[in-house]
Amino acid sequence: MGLFSKKVSCIGLDIGEHTIKIMEVRPTGSGYEVINFGIAPTPTEGSAVENEQNIVSTLQKLMEKLAGNSTGVAMAVSGENIIVRDLTVPPMPDNELTEAVRYEAEALLPIPGKDVTIDFVKSDIILDGDIKKQEILIVAVRNETIDRLTRFAESVGLHPRVIDIEPLTLFRAMKKLNPGMLPSDGSYAVINIGSASTNISVFKGSRLLFTRTAGIGGQKLSEILPPMIGELVTEVRRSLEYYLAQYREQKISHIFMTGGGTQQEGLTSYINSELGIPVVVFNPAQYLQVSRKIQHLEKAIIDAGSALTQVAGLALSEVD
Repeated sequence: MGLFSKKVSCIGLDIGEHTIKIMEVRPTGSGYEVINFGIAPTPTEGSAVENEQNIVSTLQKLMEKLAGNSTGVAMAVSGENIIVRDLTVPPMPDNELTEAVRYEAEALLPIPGKDVTIDFVKSDIILDGDIKKQEILIVAVRNETIDRLTRFAESVGLHPRVIDIEPLTLFRAMKKLNPGMLPSDGSYAVINIGSASTNISVFKGSRLLFTRTAGIGGQKLSEILPPMIGELVTEVRRSLEYYLAQYREQKISHIFMTGGGTQQEGLTSYINSELGIPVVVFNPAQYLQVSRKIQHLEKAIIDAGSALTQVAGLALSEVD
């Protein structure tokens, strides 16, 4: 199973820092409808083995409440478990490109190639003088991380179909649920504030060019405001300045924020005032219809709000 694989419709499963979320959607004439949903606190107590057992137990309880027979699942890797690199190579057939990317990636990665799963996404064909070159986004994920996700899925009768990465999952949710939201050209940031960490990614059009994770999340923001907001802004500023210097860009046009941490009062206006960049909070619940058979869960979906962005992006990974 490779990263980004696309086969059949999947249940989205997000084992987050604060909550575990399951979602299944289907297209309608006017958008997308949630046909299955479950949410529960993520167990965090006990040893590593006990914690894993508790997560499995929570997943089993959530699965018991789902209707339907879907068993394919899409999951995402987050944080420091992701290694992203850019690469430029001569245009070549896909079979040759796969070998070339792995060879080049092993020279670029900070850990041995045998310990990671490597996949890539082709981007633009560019001209370097008169020579055509293919731009590639390389993504590497530690095998142990993929193995852990696979164990969780298989323990409750699910079959992994898609292993994605957090930034691309967030992008998919925004792009599919609100197609006119993201700039088609130019650079913009997507910031996902989880409970314990924040992912900061920069896209140009549909291309992911930069991603990093900061160890500041919604829990710290709520406990020790306002100093931690200042620290978060500093992390965002440093990340954006690094991107602008690396890619010789002039500016970041927008910041799109997702995740449960966006519910902190005054956070978005503070970031906007400090960085001077328009800030937009994305809430997938605003764009998702709820099936009649799970109307009793509509309030839970609304309450979760922006924290559902990743699981929505996963649920949409196989839905046209």
